Amino acid sequence: MLPMRKLSILLVFASGCASAPLIPERSPDALAPPLPADFERVDAARLRIRARLASQAEQLWTRWTAAPAAGEVDSQNVPGSSAMTRMPGDEDVASLPSIRKVRHATDDPDERRALEFLEAHVASEILAGELAELDEASRLLESTGTFEALGARHAFHHLGQLLADERDPARRRALAAGSAAVAEELDRMAVVRDAKAEAVARRLGYAGAAALGASLAHVDPEALARLADAFLSATEPTFRLAFAEAARRELGLPLHELRRSDLPRLFRGLTFDARFPGDGSRAALESTLDRLGIDRQAIRVDDEPRESKLPHPACFPIHPPDDIRLSLPSPSPEGDWRPLFREFGCALHAAHVEVDRFEFRQLGHQASADGLAQLIEGLPESAAWLRAHTRLTWREIDAQLAGAALEDLFLARRRAARILFDRQRDAGPDEAAEVEEAYGAAMERAFLFPIGAEVGSRWLLERDGRYSSASAFTSTLLAAALEAGLEAAYGEAWWERREAADDLRRLWSSGNRASPDELARVAGADGLSIQPLVEKLSARLAPLLVPPPLPPPEPAPEPAADEKPPPPAVAGRPARGPEGTRGRVSSAPGFASR
Repeated sequence: MLPMRKLSILLVFASGCASAPLIPERSPDALAPPLPADFERVDAARLRIRARLASQAEQLWTRWTAAPAAGEVDSQNVPGSSAMTRMPGDEDVASLPSIRKVRHATDDPDERRALEFLEAHVASEILAGELAELDEASRLLESTGTFEALGARHAFHHLGQLLADERDPARRRALAAGSAAVAEELDRMAVVRDAKAEAVARRLGYAGAAALGASLAHVDPEALARLADAFLSATEPTFRLAFAEAARRELGLPLHELRRSDLPRLFRGLTFDARFPGDGSRAALESTLDRLGIDRQAIRVDDEPRESKLPHPACFPIHPPDDIRLSLPSPSPEGDWRPLFREFGCALHAAHVEVDRFEFRQLGHQASADGLAQLIEGLPESAAWLRAHTRLTWREIDAQLAGAALEDLFLARRRAARILFDRQRDAGPDEAAEVEEAYGAAMERAFLFPIGAEVGSRWLLERDGRYSSASAFTSTLLAAALEAGLEAAYGEAWWERREAADDLRRLWSSGNRASPDELARVAGADGLSIQPLVEKLSARLAPLLVPPPLPPPEPAPEPAADEKPPPPAVAGRPARGPEGTRGRVSSAPGFASR
């Protein structure tokens, strides 16, 4: 798993709950029974993909941790560049019908699920290969494009930082307006990409790009849309209050005057650069894992300082559970600890896999893998953990967690709105103007401020395919459900209890076989729901929900000496206990109830 992209805003399980199936375009009855040649193609596809994954992971590890070869340009050291792309072969396309036929013919539920994952992976590889040239052209334009604004020429890829650094709202609008020509060209390229993705999806036997996107994410679009709609409705009052207060404090703007170009500046103020003491971030995590009794000997860590090494933590599950590698910057990061913790979470998950099928170890539900990694990533967003491992006061912890929670809530609402936008596109508008209008309405519901003329340049927020937000949204819901279950069973400081480590090992052991819904049931919930995340974010946002202090009253005229009342008793404010505004009571029965 690669590091989570930084926020750039303008710019034995519950087996009775089957994972959402791939969406076949032909019913099982319409498929011919598999022939021996079909089984042979499936076996060959498995061997080919397993070897390909290992080779790609080795290449990526080398490019991430070592110097580029002589004469190699820096851009080739960036994951996702064309140097790392493999064009699909005829054998990949030919294997899809055989995988489908064998999947529909088998009575073994594990084999059927493994073949679902295999089909999704093959389809995604074919799609990525077909779109590689267009994606590379977009990436090149984004990285090399320039624009004029405020009397100077700027690099387009610096736009987010420029907006975050600019204090004046009018100058931020000018920067955004100046970048429009590059953004519009990227929009045009995105339209071409969408059309090609639609054609590829239909050629592969899907109803279209939406059906393929839902298949790759392993989601039921209707059920996912219901979760997204419920989340937006449930969080709107809290988000409106907290976001308006943050805009007032950080920008001096009321909510209705906020624009997308203001967001980088707003979030820069909420999440400061040195979020925690720089010394000891890795040591704090390792001491937590030691207290839990979690073994990490199988993880190969590269923490050597090298100028050529990319300065971001990254997890490389080369061959789970035997060959897991972790690249860490040296020294430990002085700013946001979360990427470090997230990549450790990825490595711990991969190192504790016990299932035999490679589809469950290296393919499968990416949202489940990400949710388990986010559970470890969330430790620095636990007030109890921060109090135990940092020198922050309770007031500083509350402020820190409120800012992080607002950022998390903003991202979750944006992803939920994108899911509803994708679902609406499935059933409705095809014309560019209708699509733009639907997108604007969805984003205004998420942001709660007018989008207006800034609706253009959808690529700035949404550059991937249909239902590309599904995995991030469901993994965030899952992480909150797992945290709520652990807290219900072992208390807020669950990371001090060795019994909690047993639960983590059980969660990790199935690899990516179980869906987020199934893992949520393991945690004691009735399935994946919005409630744990809503409760967690609402509790952490409490400091932003306190009304601003009233201005001091005008001093009253002094009464005559014979009219002065006796002095009132001084009402002592109750001492602020260690729970402060942090605590929440979860209704989840948790792991201990199993």
